[in-house]
Amino acid sequence: MTEPAAYHFNPFAIPPLIAAVLLALIAAWVLIRERASPVSRAFGLVAAVVCVWQITKSLMYLSTTPESAMFWARVGYLGVPFIGPGMYYFSTHLLRVSARRRFVSGTLWAIGAGFSVAIVAGGAVLVGVQRYSWGFYPRWDASGLFFLAFFSIAMGLAAREFWLQYRQAGPGVYRRRIRALLVAFLIANGGAADYLGVYGIEVYPAGYLAVFAFLALAGWAVVRYGLVDLTPSFAAEQILSTMADPLIVLDGSRRIRIVNEAVREVFGFERAELIGQPATLLTDGDETAARRLTQLCAVDGVRDEQMKLYARDGTPVEVSVSTSHVGDEEGATVGTVLIARDMRERKAVENALRESEERFRALIQNISDVIVVLDADLNVSFVSASARRVLGYTAQEHIGTSALTLIHPEDVAAAQRDLAALAEPGTPGKGETRVRHFDGSWRTVEATATNLLHDPAVNGIIIVYQDVTERKAAEAALRASEEQLRQSQRMEAVGRLAGGVAHDFNNLLTVINGETLLLLETPPADPEVRLALEEVLRAGNRAGDLTRQLLAFSRRLVLQPKMLDLNLVITDLEKMLRRLIGEDVKLGVALEPNLGKVKADPGQIEQVILNLVVNARDAMPRGGVLSIETRNVASVDAPGVKGGEHGFVSVSVRDTGIGMDEATVQRIFEPFFTTKEQGKGTGLGLSTVYGIVEQSGGSVQVESRPGAGAVFRVLLPRAEEEAGTGPQPPGLASPAGGTETVLLVEDDGSVRALTQTILQRCGYKVLAARNGAHALRLCEEAEGRIDLLITDVVMPGMGGRELAETLSDLHPCLRVLYMSGYTDDAILRHGVEGGMAFLPKPFTPAEMAQTVRQMLDVPASPGVTADR
Repeated sequence: MTEPAAYHFNPFAIPPLIAAVLLALIAAWVLIRERASPVSRAFGLVAAVVCVWQITKSLMYLSTTPESAMFWARVGYLGVPFIGPGMYYFSTHLLRVSARRRFVSGTLWAIGAGFSVAIVAGGAVLVGVQRYSWGFYPRWDASGLFFLAFFSIAMGLAAREFWLQYRQAGPGVYRRRIRALLVAFLIANGGAADYLGVYGIEVYPAGYLAVFAFLALAGWAVVRYGLVDLTPSFAAEQILSTMADPLIVLDGSRRIRIVNEAVREVFGFERAELIGQPATLLTDGDETAARRLTQLCAVDGVRDEQMKLYARDGTPVEVSVSTSHVGDEEGATVGTVLIARDMRERKAVENALRESEERFRALIQNISDVIVVLDADLNVSFVSASARRVLGYTAQEHIGTSALTLIHPEDVAAAQRDLAALAEPGTPGKGETRVRHFDGSWRTVEATATNLLHDPAVNGIIIVYQDVTERKAAEAALRASEEQLRQSQRMEAVGRLAGGVAHDFNNLLTVINGETLLLLETPPADPEVRLALEEVLRAGNRAGDLTRQLLAFSRRLVLQPKMLDLNLVITDLEKMLRRLIGEDVKLGVALEPNLGKVKADPGQIEQVILNLVVNARDAMPRGGVLSIETRNVASVDAPGVKGGEHGFVSVSVRDTGIGMDEATVQRIFEPFFTTKEQGKGTGLGLSTVYGIVEQSGGSVQVESRPGAGAVFRVLLPRAEEEAGTGPQPPGLASPAGGTETVLLVEDDGSVRALTQTILQRCGYKVLAARNGAHALRLCEEAEGRIDLLITDVVMPGMGGRELAETLSDLHPCLRVLYMSGYTDDAILRHGVEGGMAFLPKPFTPAEMAQTVRQMLDVPASPGVTADR
């Protein structure tokens, strides 16, 4: 480098010199006032670099040759790269975040040093100067753009530190100082506008306006507020501004000299309203409060008492007042520091805590569940009052006892395993066990446990349990009821199926048996044919018996109930029963005198007793004792038993046979279910019993265990009133035929043809119709009167009852005989009620002929057309 030889006066060189002088004065004032603190030294370093830069810039403007301007430009720019890192270093130390930003600060210093080396070496960053109206200004190469970006980033990081601190600072002097310095640095960044001179844009005056604005604002902030480590008075002011509790400093005469911001927030007084006023201003004329405050300030030593002071609007404020005396160098008291902590929030918290504790205590005392706390040795350390209501023991009787004391011996091992599983802190557990009540009974409890031994507030295992004995019993009863409902639904479904099958069977058997009997009435030439016909007839009769059993099971058999004395029924059957059971089975009969009457079908009740006796005999293959017992029962408390307003009459059949397990008992009444070997039973005996008894309004109960025999108990409602006789059928007449006209209505062609044949053989004139509409047409076309209507009950379109009512309007004295292969409920749904003449299918030719003759022998009169 060559020392410049010539300079000339340039007014544009004066502003940089002024800026350098002002900055040097500010730095000197800071260093002297702050006694060379780390922050002040950082500020001085930045100021020195900027001052050198401004002075060399002034000399560059005074230069008359490019060489001289280039020399001073390089001298000045040796320190310029350190301005940005220096500003960041200053901001981090000023704001006390240097330790956290050490890496960033070191990186910026290293990059700045690299740019300085590049400038010294030449050929980088600065590559020349260019003359403008204000003087020479350096020209940069492409690396100058990187330098400008680095400078802007470093300055931006410094401004960011001020912005973050400004957002976190509370209201007061500190926040205002940070805000002033932040604005100053933002303005300083505007001074970089003079770099646009590199591109030939003359913005020199605008750039220095920002520089001087920065100097003015930064100088004012430093002189007005100082730096963070400046003076004890600043530190005291910081403490005052950040304290949440009101702080008041009194002088020797107990007048207020210093207050912090919290005084205004709590008491509502502005600082000017309190300075110079006596401390008793805060007592608002309350003599008791004034006297206590004066005593606090007079007593030597730190005191802390709760008292009542008053806000500016007279509102009392509960405070905890702490006082301490301030002495001079000789130990004399020169003032008092008074801190008044607002107790309103604390009082509110204490009240809320007290209410919460009382509410919690009330919940614990009145909760229906029992709460138990066990210590580490599994002994009871606490138990809620509800233990008395649940188990009958007082809390004192529980405390100190082992958790396993009251547990059922069979459940102790499981309880020990459950408690051992709670070894891990915080582990929850749930279980069920039996516990002994104070009265000696066992109660079932459901418990939930959590290990909180690690929690100092609890230091125990929390167990919460509730008595579920009644719930368990209710659940068991519900399960039993559900099972009975499922059984009933299953039986009902099978019953409906059986009723439908029986209807079709009845129609078929009517034709099969009827045609067979008609053939048998005509002597065949071949005896073997007659034997075959008789075998067909026997098979048809067996099929009819099977159909009746199905109908009995499904409770759809047409019954003819009468008032019965079951003792007489059993007495009449006794001889036959003894022959039926054999010599190896001993029969015992115990009949209760004065046994109540029941209303039932005699034949069906006899079938019930016979089926039960046969079932009992088969259960004793090696012989045994079979007992039949009758007795009156006042009431029955068992699921599924209904009615019985006047009590029940019971018939029990007991055997000493092999018995049954529970699974067999559950299925014993299902049709076709049998425990006998294949071919030795149809499985319809007990299902028939079930159907007949249920249809008669009673129920069947079974008690049995393997190897202990079985008891079948039939319960029938007791009947207090004699049943009415109702219309009685006429005496049996000769089955001989007649010459009357009969209107036959049957939708099944085979049954219609058979019935027509039977009636015609008896000499009757038969008008055969396939349905109700056809019957009406035949009736209209017929000559003479129609003596008897024989109609099926259930037919497509017009049913038998509707047809009979229609024809009765035309022929008031018409007799009506109903026939059907359907079950009783289907017949009732179609209007055929008890007392009406009815012939069930299958029927024999003789039964048809006899019934028709009986109907025709009844004198015809209006109003009895449907009666037998």
